[in-house]
Amino acid sequence: MKTGTWFDRGRGWLALLLAAGVAGVCSGNNSASAKGGAVNAKTACAATVRDPFWPVGYEPEKPVDVEAVKQQSLADKNWNEAMKQVAIQGVSSVSGEYYAIINTEAKRVGESVSVEHGGLRYTWKVERIAPSGSVKLRRVSAE
Repeated sequence: MKTGTWFDRGRGWLALLLAAGVAGVCSGNNSASAKGGAVNAKTACAATVRDPFWPVGYEPEKPVDVEAVKQQSLADKNWNEAMKQVAIQGVSSVSGEYYAIINTEAKRVGESVSVEHGGLRYTWKVERIAPSGSVKLRRVSAE
């Protein structure tokens, strides 16, 4: 029979390593907080739990937040619907500076264009006006 401590015989190190692998490493605060009488534990660390049988360096795919994807697609659809109200009538130049006629107003690079749609005010910024008549707008806000 071998003598020595439990760690010296190897069993302790094995148990320690398995416990550390199953527990995982979590960055941030994982404490529960009381909200409206219910306790809601944060789930930021759920995907960081490591299975001790995974190969070294393996990272599982992050779970997809279906609700966030739905909200994003709805927001994109609303932006596209609002964009239908933006009418670019043409491009003109005065002294080498180009102007775009957007919704009957002359706009130059850096100015904003806004329309009302579905109770929100959608705003774009004129990012580029090309001599060929193309105008590039960048989304700014929907309030």
